Amino acid sequence: MELNFPLIVLCVSFTVLLIMNVPVAFAIAVSCILTYWAEGLPFATGFQSMIAGMNVFLGLRYGVWSDHEDMAEVLSRAHRMVADGLRKR
Repeated sequence: MELNFPLIVLCVSFTVLLIMNVPVAFAIAVSCILTYWAEGLPFATGFQSMIAGMNVFLGLRYGVWSDHEDMAEVLSRAHRMVADGLRKR
């Protein structure tokens, strides 16, 4: 098995960030951005991937749409969930 540079960047950056006690979510994000840089891909591609991942996460909460529910209210709740997190109120 041949190791390539982006894979090494991904593994080393993730390990170093975890050793530095960086939260796992931030370690994953920074490692992915560094890997995109090592691959020579544009950063916009990485951010689009992150947004796509957030859309899947929101789809878990609002996966079944009700035709009787106002779309503005659903969007407002989704915005609050992203802005405030999942803490109880």
